[in-house]
Amino acid sequence: MRNIVLIFSFIHLIGVFAQEETNGFYGIKRYVSFDAQVSSPFIYNKIHKGELLDPKLESARSSLMMNYHFTYSKILDDGFAFSLELGTSNFDFAIGHNTKNYTPDVYATSVLAKENIIATNIKVPLVNVRSYTILPIFEFATDHGLIPAGLFHQVGIGYSWSQLTDQHYKIQVSGLSNDLLQTPVVKSYTPTNLYDYKGKSIKTFSFVYGIVRRVPITKHVLFNYGVRYILNMPLTFHVRLNGESSDPKSSEYIFSNSEAREQLSVRLFQSAIHFNVGFTFGW
Repeated sequence: MRNIVLIFSFIHLIGVFAQEETNGFYGIKRYVSFDAQVSSPFIYNKIHKGELLDPKLESARSSLMMNYHFTYSKILDDGFAFSLELGTSNFDFAIGHNTKNYTPDVYATSVLAKENIIATNIKVPLVNVRSYTILPIFEFATDHGLIPAGLFHQVGIGYSWSQLTDQHYKIQVSGLSNDLLQTPVVKSYTPTNLYDYKGKSIKTFSFVYGIVRRVPITKHVLFNYGVRYILNMPLTFHVRLNGESSDPKSSEYIFSNSEAREQLSVRLFQSAIHFNVGFTFGW
């Protein structure tokens, strides 16, 4: 309900600004854009080389981060427009560190202890996530009077929420049996309690700066391309960029929401540069 109220508030704001009509390129007053946005995982894969695994728990690389968004814009001045963007993205990230060994007491009170295992190492594949974004944007044109054509600077502060997708993620647990013998154990299985997929989504604020160019194809259709830098807040990994969360292990799930939040933050931070391409339709 809060998100719906937020959307209508932005629409009302656009209406307030739109009381005085300003025309742009070929008399365009409003325009909508459909864009595809992609971010390379090169930095993320480079830094985490050797600890990213596929569903078979073999060495892998994270995939491209894909984002699709729809934007409604209103021209407010010869070189200024206000936009509201709605987007969705999907990508993967490492919820756990597969090269890290733990002391037995780390998982002593976790859900794994209920399975008679004190884990010293866990291997888990890349997990998938889907995110949704609401992003108000201010566009500043370098060629006044030609908006929405030409070169633009974009500045925005948005809100996004992400949820891990529920799939059959196979894991491998190594450790000691939770008995007097402390027998070494290696167990591979697909746990139903890997993560609380029905729990609260991971919410962040997004600070965006972008440069985009729109090239006219016709009087009312333009081709656009550009680059963005997206910084998601809060940055929850600060001192544990490549370490495990210090939170106690859950007695219900193998990975907690806070652990997922930290590693998702790492993925977003190391894939913050996005390239986008799409079409704009004005009237």
